Amino acid sequence: RKRRNVGTSGDYLFDVGDDMFIDGEDADKSGWCRFMNHADDGTHECNIDTRCSWQIWDGEKIVQPRLWFLAARDIGSGEELCFDYGERYW
Repeated sequence: RKRRNVGTSGDYLFDVGDDMFIDGEDADKSGWCRFMNHADDGTHECNIDTRCSWQIWDGEKIVQPRLWFLAARDIGSGEELCFDYGERYW
C-alpha cells in the first residue's frame, strides 16, 4: 500500500473479534462505507446496524470475513449514515 500512496493509519479497521480485523482504508479494495461516521448506539443519530461473518462456505470455497450494514430505522434523503464504532475504537 505504501508504494501506491495508500495510508496505513488504522482509522478504518473494523474488529470482527478474536483479533481479526477488516481493513477498509485501501480505497482500491474497499467502498464508500468506510466514510460512515460514529454515533452512540441507542441514539437517533445511530441509524445503521452492523453485521459480520468470520468465514462462510459459499458452496465452492471458504469466503473470508465480510461486513455489511443494515438500516436500523427509516433514513431520510441526505441524512448522514452513522453507526456505533464501539468502545475499542476510542
